[in-house]
Amino acid sequence: MAHITTIRGEVSELTASCLLMTELGWEVSRPLVPETYDLLGRDPDTGKYYRVQVKTVRRRHDRENQPVVYATNSKGEAYMPDDVDYILGVEGAIAYLFNCRGKKEYWLNEENTDASATKYMLLGA
Repeated sequence: MAHITTIRGEVSELTASCLLMTELGWEVSRPLVPETYDLLGRDPDTGKYYRVQVKTVRRRHDRENQPVVYATNSKGEAYMPDDVDYILGVEGAIAYLFNCRGKKEYWLNEENTDASATKYMLLGA
């Protein structure tokens, strides 16, 4: 059986794919070989492709349960804009889309998510 973190990551990627298709109208695909991004989205209106790295949102109990997206690779390095266009943090049926800015952590201010990320909610949630 797959490890729980692997399952959680796959569920986050599936949720992200659904949101990118239903909320942005993008075509979504996954690379056949390992890449720095998890999903490749294409805007059918412009034809432009976007590389999306999907991460599961974590809650920091030492910071009043604030949500944070840890945007690092397996070596602990931040994803850079040359490799990834967007960081998409998924928490259940909600996702937060950040422009990749080469940061290791993307914090969410729940009172004002508009200032830090674009929030999307899965249909029917």
